[in-house]
Amino acid sequence: MQTELIKLEQYKERLKFLEENSFEAITVYDSNLICIDTNFQSTNLFQYTRDEIIGMNGLDFFEASSRQTAINSVEAKNNMPYEALMRRKDGSIFPGLIQGSTIVLKGKKIRVSTCRDISDYKKIEREAEKNRDELETIFNNSQVGIVMLKGDRTIQRGNLAVAKIFGFDSPEEIVGKSIREFHLKDSDFIKFGKFYDTVLHKNETIKIDYKFKKKDGSVIWASLSGSVVDKNTPPDFDKGVVWILDDITSRKETEEKLLNLTRVDYLTGISNRRYFMELGNREIGVQKRYKQTLSLLMLDIDNFKKVYDTYGHSCGDRSIQFVCDLCKKNIRENDILGRLGGEEFAIILLNADHEKAFSIAERIRTELEEASSSNSHSIPPLTISIGLKSIDGESLETALDKVDKLLYKAKMNGKNQTCSE
Repeated sequence: MQTELIKLEQYKERLKFLEENSFEAITVYDSNLICIDTNFQSTNLFQYTRDEIIGMNGLDFFEASSRQTAINSVEAKNNMPYEALMRRKDGSIFPGLIQGSTIVLKGKKIRVSTCRDISDYKKIEREAEKNRDELETIFNNSQVGIVMLKGDRTIQRGNLAVAKIFGFDSPEEIVGKSIREFHLKDSDFIKFGKFYDTVLHKNETIKIDYKFKKKDGSVIWASLSGSVVDKNTPPDFDKGVVWILDDITSRKETEEKLLNLTRVDYLTGISNRRYFMELGNREIGVQKRYKQTLSLLMLDIDNFKKVYDTYGHSCGDRSIQFVCDLCKKNIRENDILGRLGGEEFAIILLNADHEKAFSIAERIRTELEEASSSNSHSIPPLTISIGLKSIDGESLETALDKVDKLLYKAKMNGKNQTCSE
């Protein structure tokens, strides 16, 4: 366990935002589901101290009947949220909404899990089903937003929580407004209505995450749960549709940051190898469908080991960043740039034939040689070798193997040149 804690210190800066930016209970586990880090919200939710939580098995937080559900989610590598019964230190049970994601940091697999006490949500759902007459009490006291729509999706009633979600000071300000005002685009309002009205007509409950805009135009994420008041099939929509909303913008931002850790190269900010392959294979699929032209470049900084040995790692890192910035400067926004590892980069040029791709490759090569020799960028003189080929029906993996051989040929022919097929 001490070894695990020492290793985790290497990742503290990357995981720091879990403490600073989240309002949810977050726990970090190693590959054996042993807790190696947690935040204040987690200690508050489960009533343990931080020292008590670290070292616990993650399954100890689950009530016995829910442990298999948690195991299944981990084994399936599923990052979808699921509900489970959770146990606090004092033995009390509460329903939780769990979401976990396995990520790799410097070759180490860790699982980051969030837990939210959804007792209030469950209570609201039960109360609404039992007796619609109690809706007034729920409206006035709920900590989540509740709104009733009637007619052409006009707000008939809303509580204070939903008014605040949309940026208003009181529920009275939103009564009579069309929900159309809170969709990002008019086309979104129309599409939402066509699809979800069909589901509601079947008297089914809708549960989704959805983007809205507030009074000031800013965008928020909301968790939505909607159902019709009339329980007949088909229901009478004139009796209203009740929507329960919760602002989950912070959670979505945290999810995005976690996702970026698995996609973005930490040094350069561009796609890492895994995400480059994902984007590239997607574009090859588009190429096959629409018969577009793709060109692939593989670039490698010449004699880079000498840069590290002579000038140190800091200078080496600056050199890699400089090459990356130069590549971004010479390609279009839709082109795909990735760091494959070390001093090696790859670029997929969209709608670029061999002649155009060769021109871009040579421009990058010559600009690097000239700029790095000017002694004005805090880097030593650098050159790169480049392999280039058009992608013509083969997989990205096959194309990379072929262009790697061309890069090797450029190296063998004296370096600082572009070798193409």
